[in-house]
Amino acid sequence: MRELVTEGYNGMPSYKNLLRPQDWEDLMAYLKTLRGRPEINAVLRPIRGADDEVLSNGKKVYLEQCGACHAQPANRTPEILTVYKRSQLANGDSVQEATILRRIREGHGGMPTRPLEDAVLFSLIAYLKAQ
Repeated sequence: MRELVTEGYNGMPSYKNLLRPQDWEDLMAYLKTLRGRPEINAVLRPIRGADDEVLSNGKKVYLEQCGACHAQPANRTPEILTVYKRSQLANGDSVQEATILRRIREGHGGMPTRPLEDAVLFSLIAYLKAQ
């Protein structure tokens, strides 16, 4: 972020010599308070393969990585197969690919991190979106 502001980007001018050290600290503190970002394009690049193959792989990943907790009605975990039918998560975050990926990669609540490759994540997200 600092480099974008310092050097400029995509028509935005450089602010290298315009901000004092305290201004930088204030700007970074403010940016950290922002909770979301607009999702313009999909975060993950599509993988090659037929749609049926991608969805089948996504279902397999869901059953292996997520289903043990999220498919059990007695558990207190959220039902995630219909996550893309909602507009918001329980904490108020909007349901977007970036939000879902962050929760998968970083974990949330009692959910452990899932360091999955992008191709695997793409098939999982595609499967969830298709439900």
